[in-house]
Amino acid sequence: MASQKDYESAIVDPNSRQRFLDLLDLSEIKPHVRKVVYYPQGHYFYFNRKDYYDAEKMIMSTRRSIPSLFGINVRLKINVYANAFSLEQHPLLGDFLSSLIDHEAFHAKEIYEKDPKVKFPWRGLFSMKSSDWEILFWRQDIRALDNQLKNFKKRNVSREYVEGILQRKLDLEGVVNPEKGPEVLREEIERLLF
Repeated sequence: MASQKDYESAIVDPNSRQRFLDLLDLSEIKPHVRKVVYYPQGHYFYFNRKDYYDAEKMIMSTRRSIPSLFGINVRLKINVYANAFSLEQHPLLGDFLSSLIDHEAFHAKEIYEKDPKVKFPWRGLFSMKSSDWEILFWRQDIRALDNQLKNFKKRNVSREYVEGILQRKLDLEGVVNPEKGPEVLREEIERLLF
């Protein structure tokens, strides 16, 4: 089981990052995740939204395998990038675990369990506009952010991290559901947290 000290060592020593990931107790995500792998650099990004899916800023990603695109149950891989090992991104081990387990593994679970909300849109593959794809992925991210908010109580997360997740949710909801308005969104978030 990894400690805050192990996490801080992985921040300082990039060579120890995969070892750190191997120390984590990932038993709760094993049914949906086959492995968690460290990659020194983000190696892909979605669309052209440099402010949100920039490979240089990515911290983690859940990769769909080709069989999963065809509805075949396959445990997925989570990639963890260098930016995840930063006191600015994740001041505490609990923040890191929230990103890994409550966010990325949530994506893996939705895909593995064939949740209809994440079914790959084969019919619209070539006719969907870039903005439609963005909204599809943002909705997936909003559900993962909601899962994080629900699970904050079981992790030792920093106030800065909570505020960052709340802001990210508000930003995405404002684009995907502009009719709600910030007051309604804040009320929904408060219900999730308290």
